[in-house]
Amino acid sequence: MEWNESQNLRNSRSAVLHRRRILTAEITWLKRLLRITRRDRMRNETVRSTIQQERTLVDRIAERRLAWLEHFSRMGSERLPAKVLGYIGLSTKSKEDNRRSGWTL
Repeated sequence: MEWNESQNLRNSRSAVLHRRRILTAEITWLKRLLRITRRDRMRNETVRSTIQQERTLVDRIAERRLAWLEHFSRMGSERLPAKVLGYIGLSTKSKEDNRRSGWTL
């Protein structure tokens, strides 16, 4: 496995972990609102239907990001956000130098 492939794999794993953590925190907050404890053993779908919530926090975050991206695509390329997002830094190191060596990842 090359460095880029392992980096992409690591990024996808971290994205899944972040998504899971956000969903866990959201359900925890909703259960606190309803005063449901873990001992009550209520499913997440039941909690969402009790509050009548169709969209998750992760869905709302994705919608906001998409709306920002649409807004950003309408911006001119001479504006600062477009320059910053399209910036490619001048690196003195090669990709081989950035690769970690040894057994740690």
